[in-house]
Amino acid sequence: MPENNYKQRIITLTILSGIICGYVLGVIALILPNLVKHSYMLKEQVSLLAGALLLGCFISSIYTGSLSDYLGRKKVIFVTMVIFILGTLYFIFAKSYYHLYAARFIQGIAYGMCEIVMPLYLVEVSETRWRGQIITAFKMANTGGALVASLIWLVISVDYYSWAFAVALLIPIWIMLILRNLPESPRWLMAKSRVDEARRVLTANNPASAELILSEISVAQQGNSARVSELWKRKNLLPFLIILAAVSLNQLTGISVFVQNSIQILKDSGLSSEIVGVLGNISISLVNFAAMTATLFLVEKIGRKKILIIGTSGLLLSLLMLYAAHALLPAGELIGYITLAGIVLVVGFFAFGPGALILVISTELLPTNIRGVAISIAFTIGALVGTLFVSWFGSLSASLGYAHLFLIMAGFVGCYLLISLFIPETRGKSLENISWGKK
Repeated sequence: MPENNYKQRIITLTILSGIICGYVLGVIALILPNLVKHSYMLKEQVSLLAGALLLGCFISSIYTGSLSDYLGRKKVIFVTMVIFILGTLYFIFAKSYYHLYAARFIQGIAYGMCEIVMPLYLVEVSETRWRGQIITAFKMANTGGALVASLIWLVISVDYYSWAFAVALLIPIWIMLILRNLPESPRWLMAKSRVDEARRVLTANNPASAELILSEISVAQQGNSARVSELWKRKNLLPFLIILAAVSLNQLTGISVFVQNSIQILKDSGLSSEIVGVLGNISISLVNFAAMTATLFLVEKIGRKKILIIGTSGLLLSLLMLYAAHALLPAGELIGYITLAGIVLVVGFFAFGPGALILVISTELLPTNIRGVAISIAFTIGALVGTLFVSWFGSLSASLGYAHLFLIMAGFVGCYLLISLFIPETRGKSLENISWGKK
């Protein structure tokens, strides 16, 4: 396959897979209040339904990395797309809270699988010079999907939300068609001792460097296995723990709450206008997409570390602003508008830094032999943290108040900022030449 054609297919796969994840995550925001209005569920069940997707992520995170190590990246991606289709069809025809919850849970399984196996595949089939941009493009497309999910309500009535989900059925089918013409990961093939197949893949897509890359992969994998015990080796433990902390803190920033339940938060903060709420949701998605796009163009220019520090710093200041507004100002529309501005800033800085780069640093800092199992464990724990936080967000906001909740979230982001100061720069390095101790 010619290099340009190969890269175009990888880019198309990246964009489509990111879009389906972002769309499924974000499309629920306007549906939730409508489901309450039509008595499909109680207001108290809103957070639980929002958390159903993350519960599915938690379950799928347990096995996806190991499954992709066993079956291969491509096969697991195919399975993921089938589950996306099943979960979407179920949601379209669900007519009770429990069926809606089950459908959202199935979508969460597919979402979690896609968020793990797709970056694994992309990072292993991309060339060093555009690897960072490809993984960032996946997250950018994720925000693009959320943007499409917010804009689609301008042409589809919320009362006909099943049509919005029906549109999403086309993307998994498209992904499966594209994937048929892409190779399996050469690094996975090497890990399975299928050297000749790995050589054919590398030669077809990058003939000039094929033997050099093959040699680097062979040396890097020599004497290594994919056992969980490998995580506790000194050279692997530090990056694994850092990634585990980063993935968990990503969830504790509250980003899933802001994306899925922004309208309810704005209503609780004093912004009662439905039109402002809808426009606010669109603004959040637009800023999310714009910030991620900026990261796409900067990630290979100024590096991962600087972007991560800028993003976490801005995120911390934005949450502190939300805390100050809710702690010091009297109830009313003013707090609602400040909350809207604060959420836009939170989403923007998260997208620019942690949101864009969590998959990049997760996939780049881990050796191939433990990449799948380590990411599975990290994302399993992160999904559990996110599930509990999102599901209990409504109860926590009622008991603690938004001010204290925003302050707690700011504390978590402060920890994230400290971690970002110690993460090594990986720009311009091949996967086999990245390690914690190398500059």
